[in-house]
Amino acid sequence: GMGPACWLIPSEIFPNIVRAKGMAISTVINRLAATVVSSTVLSLSSGLTWGGYYTLLTLINIFAIVFVYYIVPETKGKTLEDMLAFFQSIAQPEPYNKARSDS
Repeated sequence: GMGPACWLIPSEIFPNIVRAKGMAISTVINRLAATVVSSTVLSLSSGLTWGGYYTLLTLINIFAIVFVYYIVPETKGKTLEDMLAFFQSIAQPEPYNKARSDS
């Protein structure tokens, strides 16, 4: 499953100034997801059958793998400051005038 991703990815992409908050949010989301899965396993398996339930989990994992492969940035050989600069560069909107002059 994708359980380890909530520990590994935030620890590699969050700079030190926000790492504690990022890890806390990641942990809460992980625990909420685990609660949802464990709370719905019996009702979903009876509604979908066990084969259908595991097919649903397979599809969710395939989506997660594709998401990580295409969306999550590679961190190998990069410092936390590099990751901070990367996320700042994609979070900064283009100035209005520059965007209008290109069209």
